[in-house]
Amino acid sequence: PDYEITVKWDIGEASYASDNRIHFFAAASDAEKTYIVSEKKLFSVGDGRIREVLRLGGRESFRIGPVAAGNYICAISTQQIYLVDRGRLTVESSIPMEKDGIVDDNYYPVSREGVLYIPVSNYGYYILDTSSPRPSPVKLYAELFPLSPVINGGGLFVGSFYGNYVASLDEKGNVRWKHAIGGNSYSNMTLSGGALYIYVLENGRPSVVSINADGKKTGQWILDGRMVTDLVSYNGSLFGLYTDGGLFRLDTASMRPETIATVFSAALSSKAQRNLRPLVHEGILYIGTDSGELLIYDIEDRAVKDNVAVGDGTAFYTPPFFCEGGVCLVSNGGRVYSIVKTGR
Repeated sequence: PDYEITVKWDIGEASYASDNRIHFFAAASDAEKTYIVSEKKLFSVGDGRIREVLRLGGRESFRIGPVAAGNYICAISTQQIYLVDRGRLTVESSIPMEKDGIVDDNYYPVSREGVLYIPVSNYGYYILDTSSPRPSPVKLYAELFPLSPVINGGGLFVGSFYGNYVASLDEKGNVRWKHAIGGNSYSNMTLSGGALYIYVLENGRPSVVSINADGKKTGQWILDGRMVTDLVSYNGSLFGLYTDGGLFRLDTASMRPETIATVFSAALSSKAQRNLRPLVHEGILYIGTDSGELLIYDIEDRAVKDNVAVGDGTAFYTPPFFCEGGVCLVSNGGRVYSIVKTGR
């Protein structure tokens, strides 16, 4: 197939984060706009234009992607939670974070009906109702090393990347059940077909464990290597990325992992590898590579359809995201690339 590849915008090279020496960009979309953060700026993209909405000063920086919640885009920095009105693109509230609380794009917040659920390392899970006249985060559940929460009906699934457990909470934070998983879980949980799937590293042995809605273990699959990205799911299959660059597919019916492509070969840091998190849309898996390509995998056909050379040969610093009619990625230099299929 033919593709039109353009540099839509240049949002400037990100500064290096002081703690891990890696560029940072992240993106999210709603029905009308796409929002992109660098370490110091929040941008809004819509109708072919890009607009700088917020710029941070001093030592403050964004370390987590924007999240839509109710009428707001929530941009969370190392010091504040900013609520930006999605219509006017104005900052309506800035709410201080907990002292010494850490937010990180590895473990991101989620939202439901205008309510934001935020994992904060050293503290736990917080709930922020953006419809409140004076929104303020309230601790829902204590955990030093929280994974990203997973919405489950009126409650949440929560877990710990060092605490060896996952748990189900009701809407008030009460524990419905808690299940020991036998090892550390450095990747976030994935909900698929009513079951919760968790990557577990126990005594050096990597596997994926499934737990049903009642907190009972229903399966375990041994992997061929350690995993670095979160699992993504589609139609009975799970997809993830090994630390050696192998993209794998795990069919939960056959219980056998299958390596389907090689995404990178260079020795990347775990932070950079997480930027290669796959995007699943309408039976197609999109993933950026460390050499500036977009790999396109057809899930139903079980085949790599294309490997489109996109950028300048360097790694991307966001997973793929949809923006302005195309699949977009941000390079380490801040160039926003758009890939649009034009023919067959």
